[in-house]
Amino acid sequence: MIEIFDNIRKLYNFSSPCPELADYIEFFSESSPAATSRHAANECFTVKMFPSWTPTIWINLGAPYHLVTGKDCHMIHPADDVLVLRDSP
Repeated sequence: MIEIFDNIRKLYNFSSPCPELADYIEFFSESSPAATSRHAANECFTVKMFPSWTPTIWINLGAPYHLVTGKDCHMIHPADDVLVLRDSP
């Protein structure tokens, strides 16, 4: 079994939802700029994702970055957010 956050856990802060949302949301994760600077240091890194019915949402609250998917490279601007649908391999 692959743990989705094994290779990027150190870049995030995790928190539990409030009791009203606990039946619907398992956890929240937020990028940590300090941890990202320590561990990634502006170097490229990869994330292995697997098919899942749960979408992944990346809300960009910071600087622009490049998102590479296979052979495609996408420029993500500061006001852009990303929705990753992983319902197929």
